[in-house]
Amino acid sequence: PTQSSGSSGINAEYGGGMGAALQQTRGFYNKVYEITKEYGGINIMDEVQTGFGRLGSHYWGFEYHGVQPDIITAAKSIGNGFPLAMCATSPEIAEAFANSSLHFNTFCGNALACAAGLASLEAIDEDELQENSDDVGTLFLKRFI
Repeated sequence: PTQSSGSSGINAEYGGGMGAALQQTRGFYNKVYEITKEYGGINIMDEVQTGFGRLGSHYWGFEYHGVQPDIITAAKSIGNGFPLAMCATSPEIAEAFANSSLHFNTFCGNALACAAGLASLEAIDEDELQENSDDVGTLFLKRFI
Protein backbone atom coordinates (compact mmCIF):
# COMPACT_ATOMS: atom_id res chain seq x y z
CA PRO A 1 0.00 0.00 0.00
CA THR A 2 1.02 3.57 -0.62
CA GLN A 3 0.22 6.81 1.16
CA SER A 4 -2.78 8.74 -0.12
CA SER A 5 -2.17 12.22 -1.48
CA GLY A 6 -5.77 13.27 -0.82
CA SER A 7 -8.04 13.39 2.19
CA SER A 8 -9.13 10.11 3.69
CA GLY A 9 -10.55 8.74 6.86
CA ILE A 10 -13.10 6.47 8.43
CA ASN A 11 -16.10 7.37 10.54
CA ALA A 12 -17.23 4.37 12.55
CA GLU A 13 -19.66 3.57 15.32
CA TYR A 14 -19.05 0.96 17.97
CA GLY A 15 -21.47 -1.90 17.28
CA GLY A 16 -23.85 -1.11 20.12
CA GLY A 17 -25.76 1.46 18.14
CA MET A 18 -28.85 0.98 15.99
CA GLY A 19 -30.09 -2.01 17.97
CA ALA A 20 -26.64 -3.61 18.03
CA ALA A 21 -27.21 -4.81 14.48
CA LEU A 22 -23.47 -5.32 13.92
CA GLN A 23 -21.04 -6.17 16.68
CA GLN A 24 -17.39 -5.88 15.73
CA THR A 25 -14.99 -8.27 17.43
CA ARG A 26 -12.15 -6.96 19.55
CA GLY A 27 -9.21 -6.14 17.34
CA PHE A 28 -11.40 -5.08 14.41
CA TYR A 29 -10.90 -1.34 14.92
CA ASN A 30 -7.20 -1.81 15.69
CA LYS A 31 -6.71 -3.13 12.16
CA VAL A 32 -9.04 -0.56 10.57
CA TYR A 33 -7.26 2.29 12.36
CA GLU A 34 -3.86 0.91 11.35
CA ILE A 35 -4.86 0.78 7.67
CA THR A 36 -6.43 4.25 7.79
CA LYS A 37 -3.25 5.72 9.30
CA GLU A 38 -1.12 3.86 6.75
CA TYR A 39 -2.95 5.79 4.03
CA GLY A 40 -2.65 9.11 5.86
CA GLY A 41 -6.26 9.22 7.03
CA ILE A 42 -7.91 10.07 10.30
CA ASN A 43 -10.09 7.87 12.47
CA ILE A 44 -13.41 9.21 13.73
CA MET A 45 -15.54 7.37 16.30
CA ASP A 46 -19.24 8.15 16.51
CA GLU A 47 -20.28 7.77 20.15
CA VAL A 48 -23.84 9.11 19.76
CA GLN A 49 -25.42 5.78 20.75
CA THR A 50 -22.74 4.28 22.95
CA GLY A 51 -20.94 7.10 24.73
CA PHE A 52 -21.23 8.46 28.25
CA GLY A 53 -21.22 5.13 30.07
CA ARG A 54 -24.07 3.48 28.18
CA LEU A 55 -21.92 0.38 27.69
CA GLY A 56 -21.50 -0.04 31.44
CA SER A 57 -18.02 -1.52 31.35
CA HIS A 58 -16.56 1.41 29.39
CA TYR A 59 -17.40 5.11 29.20
CA TRP A 60 -16.72 5.16 25.43
CA GLY A 61 -17.11 2.47 22.78
CA PHE A 62 -13.59 3.06 21.49
CA GLU A 63 -12.20 2.18 24.96
CA TYR A 64 -13.78 -1.26 24.64
CA HIS A 65 -11.75 -1.76 21.48
CA GLY A 66 -8.53 -0.30 22.87
CA VAL A 67 -8.14 2.33 20.16
CA GLN A 68 -7.71 6.10 20.28
CA PRO A 69 -9.65 7.95 17.57
CA ASP A 70 -8.45 11.23 16.13
CA ILE A 71 -11.94 12.71 16.46
CA ILE A 72 -14.82 11.70 18.75
CA THR A 73 -18.39 12.81 18.08
CA ALA A 74 -21.25 12.38 20.54
CA ALA A 75 -24.76 13.65 21.19
CA LYS A 76 -28.10 12.71 22.74
CA SER A 77 -27.18 11.72 26.29
CA ILE A 78 -24.77 14.65 26.70
CA GLY A 79 -27.83 16.93 26.75
CA ASN A 80 -30.35 14.49 28.29
CA GLY A 81 -33.05 15.65 25.89
CA PHE A 82 -31.63 19.13 25.28
CA PRO A 83 -30.35 19.42 21.68
CA LEU A 84 -26.62 19.19 22.16
CA ALA A 85 -23.68 17.46 20.52
CA MET A 86 -19.92 17.48 20.96
CA CYS A 87 -16.78 16.91 19.02
CA ALA A 88 -13.42 16.20 20.70
CA THR A 89 -10.11 16.01 18.92
CA SER A 90 -6.39 16.63 19.24
CA PRO A 91 -4.97 20.17 19.38
CA GLU A 92 -3.36 19.61 15.95
CA ILE A 93 -6.65 18.74 14.23
CA ALA A 94 -8.54 21.50 16.06
CA GLU A 95 -5.92 24.02 14.92
CA ALA A 96 -6.27 22.84 11.32
CA PHE A 97 -10.01 23.58 11.52
CA ALA A 98 -9.42 26.92 13.25
CA ASN A 99 -7.04 27.99 10.49
CA SER A 100 -9.45 27.15 7.68
CA SER A 101 -12.62 28.71 6.35
CA LEU A 102 -14.55 25.51 7.10
CA HIS A 103 -17.63 26.09 9.24
CA PHE A 104 -19.10 23.03 10.90
CA ASN A 105 -21.25 24.26 13.77
CA THR A 106 -24.55 26.05 14.11
CA PHE A 107 -24.82 27.19 17.73
CA CYS A 108 -21.26 27.36 19.02
CA GLY A 109 -20.80 28.34 22.65
CA ASN A 110 -24.47 28.56 23.65
CA ALA A 111 -24.42 29.03 27.46
CA LEU A 112 -27.72 27.22 28.04
CA ALA A 113 -26.60 24.19 26.04
CA CYS A 114 -23.30 24.11 27.91
CA ALA A 115 -25.14 24.22 31.26
CA ALA A 116 -27.41 21.35 30.14
CA GLY A 117 -24.39 19.32 29.07
CA LEU A 118 -22.55 19.92 32.30
CA ALA A 119 -25.62 18.96 34.34
CA SER A 120 -25.99 15.73 32.34
CA LEU A 121 -22.34 14.81 32.86
CA GLU A 122 -22.65 15.50 36.58
CA ALA A 123 -25.79 13.31 36.79
CA ILE A 124 -24.02 10.43 35.02
CA ASP A 125 -21.34 10.51 37.72
CA GLU A 126 -23.42 11.40 40.79
CA ASP A 127 -26.23 8.94 40.03
CA GLU A 128 -23.70 6.24 39.06
CA LEU A 129 -25.46 5.68 35.75
CA GLN A 130 -22.49 3.92 34.16
CA GLU A 131 -22.41 1.41 37.01
CA ASN A 132 -26.19 0.97 36.73
CA SER A 133 -25.85 0.32 33.02
CA ASP A 134 -23.22 -2.33 33.74
CA ASP A 135 -25.39 -3.98 36.43
CA VAL A 136 -28.57 -4.01 34.33
CA GLY A 137 -26.74 -5.13 31.18
CA THR A 138 -25.03 -7.97 33.04
CA LEU A 139 -28.34 -9.08 34.55
CA PHE A 140 -29.97 -8.98 31.12
CA LEU A 141 -27.21 -11.09 29.59
CA LYS A 142 -27.35 -13.66 32.39
CA ARG A 143 -31.14 -14.04 32.28
CA PHE A 144 -31.96 -13.78 28.60
CA ILE A 145 -28.97 -14.84 26.57
